[in-house]
Amino acid sequence: MTRIDFAEVIPLEVPLNTTFYISRMPISKRCTLIIRMKTAGGVEGQIFIGDERNNYAVICDFIKEEIFPRILGRRPSEVTAIWEEIFAMTVPQSYRRGIIIHALAAVDAALWDLIGRQAGMPVFRLLGAAQTRLQPTVIGGYRIEGEDEPDAVRTIEVIEEVREAGYAGLKLKVGGFDPEVDINRVREIRKAVGEEFILICDANKGYSVEQAIAFAEGVSEYNIEWLEEPTPWYNEIEGMRKIRESSPIPVAAGQGEYDRWGCRALVEGGAVDILNNDISKGGGGFGMDSYRPFRFVPWRKIGPPRGSGNRNASTGVHAPGIVPRVFS
Repeated sequence: MTRIDFAEVIPLEVPLNTTFYISRMPISKRCTLIIRMKTAGGVEGQIFIGDERNNYAVICDFIKEEIFPRILGRRPSEVTAIWEEIFAMTVPQSYRRGIIIHALAAVDAALWDLIGRQAGMPVFRLLGAAQTRLQPTVIGGYRIEGEDEPDAVRTIEVIEEVREAGYAGLKLKVGGFDPEVDINRVREIRKAVGEEFILICDANKGYSVEQAIAFAEGVSEYNIEWLEEPTPWYNEIEGMRKIRESSPIPVAAGQGEYDRWGCRALVEGGAVDILNNDISKGGGGFGMDSYRPFRFVPWRKIGPPRGSGNRNASTGVHAPGIVPRVFS
């Protein structure tokens, strides 16, 4: 396997014509990183990953100044050794752990892409191909700037479009409102789209514990796959544990965790029914696989690693395929 002799990172930022909201947070631009690598033997790889809107300049600088010098001249197959070297930097530099692990995630995914291209097979097959057919979902149901609350009719129209395109479900944005507003939306959407279309509800940390319980009880009859990240970070483990004890629908979280240890805290704290990680911020997730320590915990499911939307499209289409069906 020949050595890497070229690497570059390109940040992309696209301003949006319309600002939309995730819970209480306005989104006015979308961002991603493109990473390209090439070996001396002429094999070229490229991935795009992430949607970190605030720190991309710093992440890019770290990749160029700290990571690329450590990988040029090395074989892509040294991916685990490279991962460990970069991850070790989080100990003396814990104050910028998030930056380091975001950068590591991007480079880790790019290295696996290069390994897959050299092997002549998709990454998910290289890593075991636990599943070869998946039900893709998209994200929608945002509140648009100028609206008092999200428009259920517009969401239904979006669902009809994505269903026609072959998608199996939608992760519906909730939270940031009185739960009754969201309950009414879910009721209207489920009635319009039927029972077979997958609906997931993502609160983006926008409820209190009491609000999340009220929402979960209010949508219990509408076949919701799970309620994701219902509470703010400062009440995450205790808050979600209380929600799980009362909620008639499963509780999911994990996208805000930088590593397997954060995921372990969610599991050991009884905070989740479903653990879903974001490979764009969790250190990569392919070679090191944050889920591996939890696959033999019988009362926890492993949700698809983040990639159901456009955020990690080039990496997210592979990651769910390595989760064994019995755990998903």
